[in-house]
Amino acid sequence: MYSNILEIANKSESGSLDLTPNIFTLILSDSKILIIGDGCDIQDGMFSGINFLKNKNVFKVKDENDLIEYSNQNFDYIFIHGFDIREFNVNKLLEYSIGCINFCIDLMGEGYDVPSLMYNKDKHIDILTNQNIQVKILAPLKHYSEYENKYKNISFFKYDLGGPKIFCSRFNRIMIHTFKNTNQICMGLKWDDSKKNKLFMCLNGEPRIHRVKMMDSLMKNKLLNLGYVTFTSNLNTFMYDTSKPGVYTRYKVPRMLLDNSMFSNNRFGLHPPLSRDSYIEVVTESRYGKIPFKTEKCVKPFYNLQFPIILGHQGIVQDLRDAGFDMFDDIIDHSYDSIEIKTTDGKEYSDISEKTQMISNELLRLSNLDIHSLYLKNKDRFIYNQENLYNQTILNNNIHKDLAKFIFLNGAKVFETSLNSIEKIYI
Repeated sequence: MYSNILEIANKSESGSLDLTPNIFTLILSDSKILIIGDGCDIQDGMFSGINFLKNKNVFKVKDENDLIEYSNQNFDYIFIHGFDIREFNVNKLLEYSIGCINFCIDLMGEGYDVPSLMYNKDKHIDILTNQNIQVKILAPLKHYSEYENKYKNISFFKYDLGGPKIFCSRFNRIMIHTFKNTNQICMGLKWDDSKKNKLFMCLNGEPRIHRVKMMDSLMKNKLLNLGYVTFTSNLNTFMYDTSKPGVYTRYKVPRMLLDNSMFSNNRFGLHPPLSRDSYIEVVTESRYGKIPFKTEKCVKPFYNLQFPIILGHQGIVQDLRDAGFDMFDDIIDHSYDSIEIKTTDGKEYSDISEKTQMISNELLRLSNLDIHSLYLKNKDRFIYNQENLYNQTILNNNIHKDLAKFIFLNGAKVFETSLNSIEKIYI
């Protein structure tokens, strides 16, 4: 199958496989592939994809208006991003007599959008499955709640700790491991006995409801002075509906910034000036809800040798325990993690205010302890978490291979650079 592999692979001047800067390369057999839209990442190799764009028989169109170019053609695979499919008219494939065997929806970088995708599935997924097209949903999720059992004609990619294994892998060179030398891996902070000035850090970007409510709770409990806190929205008033029709809640949260010198140029990075000077990271994940979407955010406390408090999907702390991470349960009360998410009319509701107040209460309690002594006493546990993260996201991380197998079955072959010369970099 691969006798002519060097003819279809990206070549270096020496004629061998070129695995830089994409140090993971996927070589397909004879599959014919169409990629729709500019949002799709699965074909690339630097973020959340599996690097097959440069294979032969891979074609790309900007949007549905360009599909006419491929009228009356058949493809083994069509790929589109989950955001792009919102506006995509699937019937255009039928109109132009474009056939395909597998239709893959890429949400590897944005897995939280699966509920929206399934809620509107009659606009795209149902049309495809009615044509006997195999729909594959690609997201780094541990499970798909009720969807997997309900929709037997759809294939769902599932993976434990999938988000961190995608976003923190050694193949992802735009988030954590941004070194030019692709053999270098960021381990995070080096241990330091020095006393820190702040109890916690809590960095908030996009002003989503759980972040607004977390900020509201920190302000009401007069905790801001104990931490490095950011809230980068230009808005300062937020209105959210509730489970009761016509009832809204209103929040006022001012814009909060820190000096630019405290941050790396990469918003996905670790920001060591802040983590070196704080004992706890209060993580506000990208989303909360039933869908178990995790990003690099939930494992940053492990890179940073910090105590973790994580506001994310229900059970996120338990998932990290199950993955072998020490959540310092003898020191930190994580009971907020088990608050149930309730669904009403297709929307997810939980008493986020209750959860954020529990987190604030815990910060207040911890502020009265000798946190520095606890920090020094638990040095080995912090370093264990850092090493466990390295083992799971670098040494024993097979998510890219398993994703390729899920999509292409036996129709692909993986090439990746050796782990023999990995250099651990502490910041």
